[in-house]
Amino acid sequence: AFLNVAENMKKIGEPKCPKTKGYVVTIVENKAIDLYRRHKRHQMLELNDTVQGIQVIYEGENTLTACILKLPARYREAILLRYVQGYSVKEMASILGLSFAAASKLDQRAKARLKDLYEKEGKL
Repeated sequence: AFLNVAENMKKIGEPKCPKTKGYVVTIVENKAIDLYRRHKRHQMLELNDTVQGIQVIYEGENTLTACILKLPARYREAILLRYVQGYSVKEMASILGLSFAAASKLDQRAKARLKDLYEKEGKL
């Protein structure tokens, strides 16, 4: 906030003027709001090893199972929620804490990555 005040010193007239005080207060308030919003968007969660992920039993060895296991965790979770456990995109968004659009895009990207991996295995 003080850097912004320093950069805009030419806009400030008399240092002891009520307008100057209001200007500085406004800048500090806006910076505080910006910091609050940034921290709110990027909340840090404590890593808890006891929390279990999606439990899926893989029966048999096949190429599709191997490809699913090679997916990044986020994509694998989307595939398992959507196609193994049968959740809709809306339900998946709620479970993962995403918007509907983000969950839909995640589903689309996970399917595309799985398709690419499967094609590289030479089975399609």
